[in-house]
Amino acid sequence: MAGRAVYYSAIVLLLCVVQFSRTSDDPDSHYTNYWVVRVPGGETAARNVAARNGFKYLHKFDHLADHYTLIHEKTEARSKRSADDENTKLASDPQVHWLAQQVAHERVKRQLFADDPFAFKEQSFVGDEYPDISLSEIRREEVMAKRGDIPGEQSSAAEKEKKGSDAEARAVVNEFVNSVIEEGHSQKVEDMIQFNDPGYSRMWYLHNDGQTKGPRGLDINVIPAWVNGYTGKGIVATIVDDGLDYTHPDLKRNYDPEASFDYSDPSNLNGNPMPVATARDQMHHGTRCAGEVAMEANNGNCGVGVAYEAKVGGIRLITGPTSDAQEAASLSHKRDHIDVYSCCWGPPDSGRKVQKPGELVTRILEDSSTNGRNGRGNVYVWASGNGGHKDDDCGADGYVSSIYTLAVGSISVDGLSAYYSESCSPTMAVVPTGGQHRLDNFNGDLAEMVRRGEVYEQNVITTDQGHRCTDRFQGTSSAAPLATGIVALTLQANPDLTWRDVQHIVVRGAKVPNPSERGWNLNGAGLPVHHLYGFGMMDAGAMVKLAQEWTPVGHQRRCTVKYDGPERDIPAGGEVELELRTAGCHDTRDQVEVLEHVQSVMTIDHERRGDLSVKLTSPKGTESQLMSTRSRDDSTDGFQEWAFMTVYNWGEDPLGTWKVTVKDNPSVTRRKRSYEDGPVGTVRAWSLVLWGTRDEDKFNARAAEMKKADRCVNAQDKEDCALKALVSDFTKDFTGEVMPKDIIPADEMESQKSGAEGMSSIDAIINSFKGALENLLRLRGKGNEGDKTSTDS
Repeated sequence: MAGRAVYYSAIVLLLCVVQFSRTSDDPDSHYTNYWVVRVPGGETAARNVAARNGFKYLHKFDHLADHYTLIHEKTEARSKRSADDENTKLASDPQVHWLAQQVAHERVKRQLFADDPFAFKEQSFVGDEYPDISLSEIRREEVMAKRGDIPGEQSSAAEKEKKGSDAEARAVVNEFVNSVIEEGHSQKVEDMIQFNDPGYSRMWYLHNDGQTKGPRGLDINVIPAWVNGYTGKGIVATIVDDGLDYTHPDLKRNYDPEASFDYSDPSNLNGNPMPVATARDQMHHGTRCAGEVAMEANNGNCGVGVAYEAKVGGIRLITGPTSDAQEAASLSHKRDHIDVYSCCWGPPDSGRKVQKPGELVTRILEDSSTNGRNGRGNVYVWASGNGGHKDDDCGADGYVSSIYTLAVGSISVDGLSAYYSESCSPTMAVVPTGGQHRLDNFNGDLAEMVRRGEVYEQNVITTDQGHRCTDRFQGTSSAAPLATGIVALTLQANPDLTWRDVQHIVVRGAKVPNPSERGWNLNGAGLPVHHLYGFGMMDAGAMVKLAQEWTPVGHQRRCTVKYDGPERDIPAGGEVELELRTAGCHDTRDQVEVLEHVQSVMTIDHERRGDLSVKLTSPKGTESQLMSTRSRDDSTDGFQEWAFMTVYNWGEDPLGTWKVTVKDNPSVTRRKRSYEDGPVGTVRAWSLVLWGTRDEDKFNARAAEMKKADRCVNAQDKEDCALKALVSDFTKDFTGEVMPKDIIPADEMESQKSGAEGMSSIDAIINSFKGALENLLRLRGKGNEGDKTSTDS
């Protein structure tokens, strides 16, 4: 045994040393003097490891068995190089089974501006007078403008000329879209709820009665849920951000201290999430997010939260660079108490970064989605990113592209994508938060353009620092909290929903907000999909109704299929296509018949990563743009075992041939050089991870009802067929919008549940009595037999 231990220790040491002597190439990252170690044997063993290796024990890591945080006070708190000597010491300790020196990465809040461009106009809401937030009379000139063009793939001059001649046609389309949305709105006006909160009448995204330049009725359709008593009561949402001002008069009654903590300093953990402003950052972001979720209603203050009776907590984390351990602790804090985590941050939306969560966060997201919320799984709502005007792609963000997060984007008052929205295949849905559709003539200073009125903004009203209220919240940071509030209403309607049930309800409850924007299509299961919208706009009424009648989805299965062909070189200006045929792990316990998420794990080398585009085509013909070109990304690192993810095969059968196309799109800089000879990159590895279930009957209720799956399969002009189908769905979704009468009131649902539980309780008592009686009779019988035997002897 001793020989084995020495051999094991030597192997661990060798593996760890191989990882050491690293330098952080990212200028926004640095090594810290904190370590996380895995030490079986409990806290005493971990303290002993720390003491004999010159470390100080800090605390146990919750929800990851045998993991502990240590600090080495003689190591620099910020360094571009790893601490090799300390790593070697820990690696050579026989009780240390795993270790990681923590690296702090830059994480940005997904607001458009670090400082409010309207600060000079900021004021509290008092009485019935409000500042005008319509900063520009310039209305968008196009409805059908294409978004996210790839350099080198722009429309031809003829197409541009045709666009100009289509102005009349666009006007007709615009009029049709507005008329459909407003027709649905007219049917629910009588159900509008009135509150005395001064900002409520202007919260167009909750009840759009014509407060914007867009059509009346383009909102999240929350009124039917509220009318029936679905207000978030009993649900806990936590804002993982820069803190939460829990003394704000519109938040203090709904504040939940148990759902709050401060993880911003690993050496000084405390439960107080109160923001601490700095010279560079007002630290009001988390307070703004919290207000959207749970501002108290009818208290004469500010506005109304989507889930205005939900409890809300705050995790103080994003106050500077953060480590894997800090993020993992924040995302699992009180996970059986908290239902939903709202996250409006991530790697910088600069168009240059490709970053994923660290190992601890990756494990926590999976474990908490499976075991959190007492086994039903926590729901993680994530802002998809604001880098659209910087040519960014949220497929390069590993938090957004995790299967365990629900990525949400923003749309304008017209139901079109906001100029800052990022295009990517992990996006599941959008909510209306304002923002101009297009950003023409971008001069590099977005804040200045907004101040001058060159960008039309109709933003979100929410709580702010200093007990104030603001109408200047924007970006996908304002989208994720709205979605979090909708999820809270959904969970109140059915607390037994799992995290996957919630994602299914988002998919089935979403509606196309405006079919005129290019890029909409039907996937192989007949569901509308778009790389800027996901499956469409979230509808609170529809999601609550679906939750009430929901049948849980089947067990999640994972089928992995590897490409076993040779490595493929990527020619300059050309592309390579790889094919992989699968039966979805047929006749195994991993068999997937109906898809949810699809991951395409790839290793691709390339001389300029930003020139790569990656497209996945399913056996049903659905195309997912896993990565588009990014003009600002000059990295030579390529993609190393990167898990590209798409949700756009949701409901499809994986059986058949999958294709991945990797294309080199030479940037302007490269085109100016003499044309390269030979390959400019190599596809080194590819595997598909197919997530889904075998229980297809629980997926396709809507698809079966509308017969979407086969309505365009055999069409001669599939694009035309898909467009007509989308327009048809759009019309039905708005004119047949869920109304209050369609939802069972919360008190009635509670009575039904109590009755069912009461019957179950009575049944249990009767069964228990029967069982006890049977045992008693059995024992008596045995006793009599024993007496007889004793007598006979």
